[in-house]
Amino acid sequence: MNFSYKFMAFNASPRACLGKHLALSQLQMKIVAVKIIQNYDIKITKGHKIEAATRLTLRSLRMKHGLSVTVTKKI
Repeated sequence: MNFSYKFMAFNASPRACLGKHLALSQLQMKIVAVKIIQNYDIKITKGHKIEAATRLTLRSLRMKHGLSVTVTKKI
């Protein structure tokens, strides 16, 4: 059986889901982020000033001075 037709709404026909490739890449990014979090300790650098930027976007909260962190491998 052709796997392109397993889920008709997403893969087959001229009306195939336009975001199917984007969904897969977002899933891959999430898997990489989880692996990093599982294998590394991420801590904010001491003395780093945390201040939100005045302009907010709908997708994220921006830091005025960035976010300085220290990353160490877990043992």
